Amino acid sequence: MAASATAQRLGRRVFRFLSSVRLAVILLMVLIVGIAAGTICESSFDSKVARAYVYEAPWFDAWMILLGVNLFCAAWSRYPWKKHHTGFVITHAGIITLLIGALVGRIWGIEGTMTIYVGHEPDNALVIDTQEVRVKEGDQTTTFPVGLAQQRARDGRSVALGTTASGWKLTATAYADALQPISIAQAVTENGSPAVQVKLWSMGQNIDEWLWPGDPDNSRIDLGLLAVECRLGQAPSASTRQHASADGAASVFHAVALTPTVALKNPAPDLPPGDRAVIYLSDNGKLSYYLQPGKPLATGWGNWQMEVEQVMPLAVPSTEFRPIPKTTRLPPRDRASLTSGLKVDFSRGSDHDEEWLATGWEVELPDADNTPLHAEFGPKIYPLPVSLTLKQFDVERNEGLDTPAGFRSTIEVRDAAGNSATGSCSMNEPMNFPDVWWRRWTGLTYKISQASWNPDNLKQSSVQILLDPGWLFKWSGSLMVCAGIFTMFYLRPPRTAAHP
Repeated sequence: MAASATAQRLGRRVFRFLSSVRLAVILLMVLIVGIAAGTICESSFDSKVARAYVYEAPWFDAWMILLGVNLFCAAWSRYPWKKHHTGFVITHAGIITLLIGALVGRIWGIEGTMTIYVGHEPDNALVIDTQEVRVKEGDQTTTFPVGLAQQRARDGRSVALGTTASGWKLTATAYADALQPISIAQAVTENGSPAVQVKLWSMGQNIDEWLWPGDPDNSRIDLGLLAVECRLGQAPSASTRQHASADGAASVFHAVALTPTVALKNPAPDLPPGDRAVIYLSDNGKLSYYLQPGKPLATGWGNWQMEVEQVMPLAVPSTEFRPIPKTTRLPPRDRASLTSGLKVDFSRGSDHDEEWLATGWEVELPDADNTPLHAEFGPKIYPLPVSLTLKQFDVERNEGLDTPAGFRSTIEVRDAAGNSATGSCSMNEPMNFPDVWWRRWTGLTYKISQASWNPDNLKQSSVQILLDPGWLFKWSGSLMVCAGIFTMFYLRPPRTAAHP
């Protein structure tokens, strides 16, 4: 009996504490400070940092749950309720309902964007604004949410991400807002092609690129007045091997098994592929000079000089990434290619590799088990149970002007059961699927809205997709709060004057 009485007294104390106004004031003050900190984080860094530290942090969820418990206990402490408690109870119930809706939306809600194209296959890959690292080992994919690791890696701190099924341990070691992709050549012993590394410089400008004579898209550097082209061909005849050097002296070159041709502006005479690091150059279609790696050449265009740094008879193309400081000035074509990225250390036993994982790029890692190992960093990809097909994209123009006045996408949506619907959406007029009234009112429908467009490709459209199962709770709670406040302050019975 004594133990039971003690437990009852302890329970009453805990209940009084949970229902106290003092606790409510403390909870609200901490929430105000937390929201202010989240606003500062968002303005100083970005929304991802604010969500990671505040709005989606475990402490924030726990604080909101504790606030809901405080409201419930405060309302229950007035039980049995009297007539004058009506507004008080409705207001507290509304806030609790609102918090439940926010929690349901956080757990089961979906929000992201999808880019679709006219004439392409249906797509169901939703891009969510949450960064993660994905590692593919054969047919198995392991995902590692980045979260706060991104900001900590930005500050130079190493953060463990996790371990794959085969035992690879991932650690984030650095983060860069701007990574420049650099095309390089990797030497191989077979199944490769010739490659030439060419360097151009003038007045503080430096260009260092690999040229591939067998690839029309990567065999040329075009700077306007100055162009460098690399291509394969046939050897020049013996009569053309002798030419006059700059000082007028005659020089004869016996090396004719030349690798690629590097031509300035105009095509050079054909040369065959080979394994000699000697480059033949042509100016205005005439035989001018041979160029060997490591010997600079004045091109004759302004102060531009050129140097062949190295030649690889057999190589395969590869890409590496270099962090670029924000103060670095780059040409527009290089600035457009910049991307963010996370540097990750991969280790397993004695195997160790550290790679930059650039957003939107996939990196292949060496594995002693001969199992394909691929890693990528970027936004979370969520497979929707419905697929979208862009049928048409229209841009409304302002009358008499070429400026856009609005955008509209005509979309076909299909689910796994074969049900489909075709409709249109704009910025403020979403398309709903399934378009049933009770689903719209409960939030159990996909709301598809126009998000952005590509002025260079009018067959492309980006849409925002939202599923919020907590929508009804949020609206109901908001209406209950308004009704409760109105009841408390505007439906109170008038006070009667006291008689002496």
